[in-house]
Amino acid sequence: RGERVGQGFAPRSVVEETETSLEVLRKLSLEAFPGLKSLRAHLHVTRAHALLEMECWTQAKEEAEAALECDASFKEAEYMRQSAENE
Repeated sequence: RGERVGQGFAPRSVVEETETSLEVLRKLSLEAFPGLKSLRAHLHVTRAHALLEMECWTQAKEEAEAALECDASFKEAEYMRQSAENE
């Protein structure tokens, strides 16, 4: 089972750090910062990937769905959601 995600970071660290980032981004206006939805979507997908590595299927699916709420065309988010559903 994977102990590393992305560029070698442990999944638990990825989940914690991306949550911190999302907390900060939630305070920012979507209208004032174009592209913020895309950034949020990428952070949710990163969390979904880490949660899949940790075998936290329900949480991974929720993160993938949150990414799709930010960007409905995000193919990687759809893949993460399907991966979580198939476990």
